[in-house]
Amino acid sequence: MKPRVTIVLSTFNRGLHILPTIRSALSQTVESFELLVIGDAVTDDTGQHVTTMGDRRLRWINLDTRIGTQSGPNNRGLDEARAPIVAYMDHEDVWAPRHLEHLLAKYDAVGGLDAVASGIALHRDNALAPYVVEGVFDDFAAFDTRSFTPPTGFSHRIDRKPVPRWKTREETLKSVDFAFQQELADLGYAFGSTGAVTVHKFIAVGNYLGYLQPESDEQARLLARLHSDEADALVEDIVATAKATGFYQWDKPWVGEDRANRSSNNDQVRGLKMPAMRPLGQGVSLSQDAGYRGLAWRPPHPDKPGLRWAGPSSKPRFLIPVTHDGPARIELDIAFRLAPGLCDFSVMLNGNPVVHRLCKHRTGRRYGLCRLLVEGALKADHPSILRFDIPKDAFIDRSAPHEAAFALGDMRVTPLGTRAARLPHLSRYLPEEPRPSFWHWLGR
Repeated sequence: MKPRVTIVLSTFNRGLHILPTIRSALSQTVESFELLVIGDAVTDDTGQHVTTMGDRRLRWINLDTRIGTQSGPNNRGLDEARAPIVAYMDHEDVWAPRHLEHLLAKYDAVGGLDAVASGIALHRDNALAPYVVEGVFDDFAAFDTRSFTPPTGFSHRIDRKPVPRWKTREETLKSVDFAFQQELADLGYAFGSTGAVTVHKFIAVGNYLGYLQPESDEQARLLARLHSDEADALVEDIVATAKATGFYQWDKPWVGEDRANRSSNNDQVRGLKMPAMRPLGQGVSLSQDAGYRGLAWRPPHPDKPGLRWAGPSSKPRFLIPVTHDGPARIELDIAFRLAPGLCDFSVMLNGNPVVHRLCKHRTGRRYGLCRLLVEGALKADHPSILRFDIPKDAFIDRSAPHEAAFALGDMRVTPLGTRAARLPHLSRYLPEEPRPSFWHWLGR
């Protein structure tokens, strides 16, 4: 029997972490659908995990050529679709069980609609504003930045009007998803909204290095809650939080603007664009640059060059672009405001908890500096990642919101067992790579 909906799930190198997303699609209360999981020329084992699901409604397709955005997989999905309605998914996101039920009910109730969006909760690792709610707007409203909905909560008919192709980054100066929905509106598509929050999106551009170190624990926990008795209360709390923080049906005018450097910045955040890797050798010294880090690390302040303050992410990752087959010592300069002082935090290296040590404190009138020491195994052929777990209340101080928690400065990495790693004075560095000093502003 012909399905009523074709779900197009685009992915790139998500591996086993795509499974909560697929399970949320396969567990819909409406069963008349097909699920096309389409890889953007993936190079990992995503396909193996997808095919183990063993559901007749699911089909795995991997493109031969990487496009670099969801445009390639989505266009292939339009070519393969057997249903009159196409709904999109992103590989980090989760649908509530009644998502398709609400979409189809809206199409049935309002016959003039050509595209229907759901209410969508954007989950952000932002201690100050953890949720944004979008996709709730009046039917037949003129398309604008308020009615634009991330594709994971968006659907449209393909049996009534001409269906445009998704443009690539090279073909549009706007974000590819906004450009596609704008073209639908220009073709006369009438947009509507279910008004029900049935989609939960985990924002990739807010998840620094998310493609380099994918995780799915949050998605799995959320999916379990959406299938429990607390689902309604959970959504009510999300909506209330978004309204209280000013992020309910939040206008986002930049999605309709020319993207300028936004694509490059987003690739840096995702971990798709990285600095060149350096072999560790006898040791490497590195300074903070001004590259885009999303919600993880703030840009350096002109008065304090080389320092990047945390936040508002409470679980920021930090890239170590060094390769080494064996254990190493990582030393990081850390700055903090004396009031309220250095907060407690834990550290993980490449996904594993590690013991850390703080030493060599030095204080001025407003700031303190210390050295963080971590020892553990680096990766031989990939960059390593430190992740900090910071209490969310460390970001609540409004007196200096851009100097919350702590800031990272220079880094020194040395192989364990070398003379450099055994130096008793932690401020000593190899002479060919001296580090800049931040002591000069301590007294300010």
